[in-house]
Amino acid sequence: MTMNLRAILTLSLFSISLQAHAQQDIPPFLEPLAEEAVCGATEMESTGTLRYCIQEGDRNHVILMFHGVFNNEDAYQTTIYTNLRKNILKTGKKPTMITMSIGRVMFLNGLTGLNGKSDVQEVIGAIATTLRKTGYGELGRANVDLVGESMGGHNSIMMYLRAPNLFKKFALMCPALTTTSPFVPEVQWLKRMDVSAEWYRSLSFKKAMQFFFGSEQNWIQA
Repeated sequence: MTMNLRAILTLSLFSISLQAHAQQDIPPFLEPLAEEAVCGATEMESTGTLRYCIQEGDRNHVILMFHGVFNNEDAYQTTIYTNLRKNILKTGKKPTMITMSIGRVMFLNGLTGLNGKSDVQEVIGAIATTLRKTGYGELGRANVDLVGESMGGHNSIMMYLRAPNLFKKFALMCPALTTTSPFVPEVQWLKRMDVSAEWYRSLSFKKAMQFFFGSEQNWIQA
């Protein structure tokens, strides 16, 4: 079996596992939209597509939000997002909020690709391009906050740690982070106590991290 075929089969089995979990354990979360959003996409060289939805507000204050696993740029419809927006509005502020997606299941690993850039660098570049082309200024100069929820928390911290000066504020909500390597034996993984959410304690999450990082060395490097 070639490496490419093995990778395809691994991803297929992992995707089936995720879909089964989503159907059984995750309740419907979409709510009627309070406001319309303007959506679009920015292509990346080798990391796919950065998709986004913008809810217009104060153009001088932008909050970027990366969603959790099983979701997409339509995350502006979810209970988590709408509650966050309501709480912000209670403070008297109405920032522009942009939900961003690099895929329903996509964990950044920070590894350098064939084009000499890491997936983290490509996503940051796509964010900068998106802000520029939608008229929100230059990333690093504009008042831009970064928020990550669940899987988006993992991806957000990968970006923030590599470019903290580009974001004015940074926040995580139930981030998919673990101090335990996904390459430890299954028994050791299942006994760990560094996360509370059920899925992130599961073997499905372990396999996801193994797939996206590839090796123990890559995990440590990231």
